[in-house]
Amino acid sequence: MITTRHPKRKFKYKITLEQAYTHEFTHQVRLWCNAVFGASGHSNVWRFGWTEQSGAYYFQNEKDAVFFTLRWA
Repeated sequence: MITTRHPKRKFKYKITLEQAYTHEFTHQVRLWCNAVFGASGHSNVWRFGWTEQSGAYYFQNEKDAVFFTLRWA
């Protein structure tokens, strides 16, 4: 897991789950995020994106990023 902070962006926290690059696991994580944080997207509090070998989850606030990390780390 890699966590980065981008203070000038809308989604300030990026969490990358490198070890979990499977469609099934990613689907479970995204369902959980939708249930806990609401629908994803650029206008909401979290969003999902792909990198070359992992899934990246972006959060607007630190509390949500920490909660996500505690659940999926």
